[in-house]
Order: sequence, then structure tokens, then C-alpha cells
Amino acid sequence: MKFSVEARSLQTLKTPCLVVSRKQAQRVAVEAGARPLFEAALRDFHDRVGRTALVQLPGAADVPRLLVVGGADDELTAANFRKIVDAAARALRGIAVPKAVWALAAARVPGRDFEWRAGTSLAALAQHLYAFNEHKSRVDESANAFPTAVALLADERSKVTAQAAVRRANALKAGLDFARNLGNQPPNVCDPAYLLKEARTLARLDNVSVTSLSEKRMEELGMGAFMAVSRGSDKPGYLIIARYDGGKRGAAPTVLIGKGITFDTGGISLKPGPAMDEMKFDMCGAASVLGALQAAALAKLPINLIALVAAAENMPSGCATRPGDIVRTMSG
Repeated sequence: MKFSVEARSLQTLKTPCLVVSRKQAQRVAVEAGARPLFEAALRDFHDRVGRTALVQLPGAADVPRLLVVGGADDELTAANFRKIVDAAARALRGIAVPKAVWALAAARVPGRDFEWRAGTSLAALAQHLYAFNEHKSRVDESANAFPTAVALLADERSKVTAQAAVRRANALKAGLDFARNLGNQPPNVCDPAYLLKEARTLARLDNVSVTSLSEKRMEELGMGAFMAVSRGSDKPGYLIIARYDGGKRGAAPTVLIGKGITFDTGGISLKPGPAMDEMKFDMCGAASVLGALQAAALAKLPINLIALVAAAENMPSGCATRPGDIVRTMSG
């Protein structure tokens, strides 16, 4: 799913779905000669923050669907603006169209400019328009359908600002989806070697390099704390080092450290059985820092960034660390 900019007026717009306030929607319906149908569809609609209604205009060739968002015509606080864009983004799920145009960045929010309204809108869309169906043989299309593209409506004055916001949002969306996809994989797929393989795909991006340390090398370096976790598993662990060099040469980097325990049984001290399956999420710190680095690289941020990931499985076995064992680390 990609974001773009639509720099035109409501009156000249053509889109399968338009996300608008009630007053904006009324203007579009009047232009299409569909005011009676529009008024009938919204007869019981309460124009309050957080409410939405999908209005079908079968006779309107240019804009056949209007997603009407309550409260968007009022002067809004920043908190209420977040509520309406969050509600609208959630309401787009289930609307299977190739494209939707988002007009809510035109709302009045005192003290917040178009850049903020656009960025807040796109962040909500990036969060909600996501689905993970990789391992499903049959997918419920109605539950997972949403527009394959969303365009941010802007006028000529705000076009450049909108384009910058969209570039940042596309980078953010890619990083979020990368992290979520890793987190949603089952542990029999996402093991330490899989994390390393996925991290290496980031090296295709400009100014990104990915290296790793093997268990043999970590043993040589005296990284006993890491090995105390990893040695209980038959699958080897890795220390993954991803670098993005977008800043000045020699400038100090920001370092993000992510826990990458792809399944955490607790080792010999087994965790309780209920919800044990959720221990696959113990690698979400790793997913987050790798996704953040991808977003930074795609956005071409002028910074140097390092993501460190300790990738291992914590499993019970005859080689697992016992309670009371002495563990030696690089610091002693």
C-alpha cells in the first residue's frame, strides 16, 4: 500500500472513494446531482468525533463512494483530530477499492499546520492499513480488504509540503510493515537464521550495510551472556549489526539495540504453558530496530544509525544454562 498526493479541488476529483467531512461530502453530492440520496443516507448519522458512515452514490461516476467522518467540520483540538483520522483509517478497512483520496488534512486545528495534519493522517493510515496473510490457504477478503493506494488531497499552496509528508510516510509504512511481518511469523519460520536473512535484505538500500558475528566468534570474544541463552537451542544464534550511514562521515551514530529471542521458553526454568505461543514476540525489539533503520534509510535521514540485534532461541536442553551457573561476559 502506497501513499501519494492529489493536487486538485474537490470539484474536479475522480476517485473510487473519498474520505471527507460532512460538509465536504455534501458539496460533492450536490455537484453529482445526488443530494437527495446523500441526505437520505445520512438521516440517522450523528456528526460526532469518531463516527463514520460510508455513503454509496451509484449515479456518481467520478466519486461513487464517500466515507463521511463525523466532527471533521468543527474546529478541532489536536486530540480530537487524532480521533477522527484514527476512526477514518479504521473505517477504510473493508473498502476494497484500488484508490482512496484523503481530504481530512484540510480540517481546522488551531496551532497545527498542514504538515502536522498531513503527517498525523498518514501515520494513522500506516498503522491501520495492514494485513498479514502469508500462511493462510484461504483469505477472508472482506476482513482484509482496504485501498491499495491512498492519496493525500492538497491544494497548490500545500502541494510541496504534502509531497514531503508522503515521502516520509511511505518510508514509515515500509519500516512498520517490515517489523510487523517479522513479528507475525511463527517461530518455526522466524528463527535466528531467518532474522539474519531478513536483515541482510536491508543492505540493498543506499548507505546500508549488514554484518554478523557467529557463535564461534562470540565465544572467542568472551560473549558468555549471549551464549548462556543461545546454547540451549540446536539453532545457532547471531549478533546482527546493521548500519545506515546517512550523516556526516565520522559523526557519532545513534545506536538502537533490539532483543531478538525468536522463541523464549524460559530455558530450563520453563515459563507457564498458557500463552506460551506468544513468546514468539520476544524478538519484536529486533524487528523494531531493523524496521526503524529501514525507515531512516528510505527517508534518507541525515543521520548515522546502527541497529544491533542479539538473535537467539531460548530453549531447554542438556546444553541449556542451569540456575546457579556462573556466566562470564566481555566485562568479566
